[in-house]
Amino acid sequence: MLQNSIEFVRCNGSKSLAPELMAQLFDCYPPIYAEAPWFEWKKCSVCKRQWGTVHQEELALTDFMHCGEPLVEFWPRATVESDLKEAMDASGASFWLALQGNRLVGFCYGYAKTPEKLEEQMERPGLALAVKEKFGASVRYVAYQADIALIPEFRGRHLASQMFELRRKDFLAQGMQIGVVRVKMDPPSVTYLWYTTKLGYEVISEYHDAGKRVLLARSL
Repeated sequence: MLQNSIEFVRCNGSKSLAPELMAQLFDCYPPIYAEAPWFEWKKCSVCKRQWGTVHQEELALTDFMHCGEPLVEFWPRATVESDLKEAMDASGASFWLALQGNRLVGFCYGYAKTPEKLEEQMERPGLALAVKEKFGASVRYVAYQADIALIPEFRGRHLASQMFELRRKDFLAQGMQIGVVRVKMDPPSVTYLWYTTKLGYEVISEYHDAGKRVLLARSL
């Protein structure tokens, strides 16, 4: 269970997680996504444009204003707390933490959804039909593979791959056979390339939005 002094710990619901680890999880989420390739640090509440920490000097020139309004946090703590607790407690949840001693250095999670509920959550009309056309009309649940994240100094050590495999085994143990993930395709994010070139996932639905987001799927 240990790899390069890293231990992977499964979270069995939000009430099972020690308060100090919960606090670390809430604290590390925004900084991770404030960097490339997400750039989810600040956003304009009017036009919804977003910036990462790499854009601090640029934003300082405008006093962190855009569209005549002060920029806001992309991930307010209340939103992070609510979203992560909901994910931990979701039906069919698989939530893993990567720890170095008592320090949280990464996390990985996902949960079960019916194709119809995932279509509603992802705001992609036709997604349920696309899933059933590709994998069969008998598909009742899919495994939505949400985030895999590591703080920068722990990337490149194959820790994400290990968390992915732990999550995949959780899903298979629950009888789920289809995995779905949302990524950015253009320019291709690291996540997009990993899922498509290394894991064989295929595009099943496209958003056609500014972020060129797509939903990928394959058999687990």
